[in-house]
Amino acid sequence: MPEFDFKKRMAEICQKKDISLYRWWKGTEISQSTFYSLANGRTKRPSWTVIQQICKAADMDIETFFSSGKTDDYIPLSRKADLIALGNEPIAIYSNVIGYYKGIKNK
Repeated sequence: MPEFDFKKRMAEICQKKDISLYRWWKGTEISQSTFYSLANGRTKRPSWTVIQQICKAADMDIETFFSSGKTDDYIPLSRKADLIALGNEPIAIYSNVIGYYKGIKNK
């Protein structure tokens, strides 16, 4: 099984979110050298804490970070709790909220 390519995935996320690596790093609590070593492919196996920090700063859950990046169902981590709370609501309301977030993502 091939090793996960952090460099490629981080570049994809920067492009998709239209953010720079520097702006992303500023949202973490890790050292700049650690972040850029990962982003430049020098670090292949970061610690769990580093992974959590980069995901949190990207407003993304870990599952989404390690996905192929080709999904259209990305919901910001900061909004997932709201969507989970909709589980008890009629399906039409849930569908409308999902459609709303997809619309924002495509702008």
